[in-house]
Amino acid sequence: MDDAINHIRALAKSRSPAEILLHRRDGSVHKLDPARHAAAEARKLDATGEGFESAHRLDLRLRRHAGGVAVLSVIGEVDLATLPQLEDALTRALVEKPTQLVVDLSQVAFFGSAGLSALVQAHQQAAQHTRIAVVTALPGPGATSSPAAKPLLATGLERDLDVYATVEDALADCS
Repeated sequence: MDDAINHIRALAKSRSPAEILLHRRDGSVHKLDPARHAAAEARKLDATGEGFESAHRLDLRLRRHAGGVAVLSVIGEVDLATLPQLEDALTRALVEKPTQLVVDLSQVAFFGSAGLSALVQAHQQAAQHTRIAVVTALPGPGATSSPAAKPLLATGLERDLDVYATVEDALADCS
């Protein structure tokens, strides 16, 4: 997880916004272009014809379950505009130190690098007291991947976080 955390920190603290290199454990290097990401987001806004406010909607729902398990459902788009909401919800969820926090990204329409940063920050904040699990559909035989899957796979975070296809699978694994 430390490698992934360092990669995301590099992404967030890059002095050169034109290029970020992610060095993975397997020795491969992936090049991320934040300017390209921002341009894609702008094109998405132009294509919808909607204003900034309506395009960046995020609905967050926190539910507590037996055994000290919390489930945070994230619905909408996770980007720089909605990042403060997600960070606040993750922090609030971790305040009570649940044994496991399941972050349900199955209803996310867009998941950018800001979302990855929030997950890494939550993982660090959870430290020893809370296990973080992520719900998103990773690509596979007969499976449709979710918008959160691509950034998780591109950074290798899916190897460091517990990833499940459904909330039920995540809850079953923690009992």
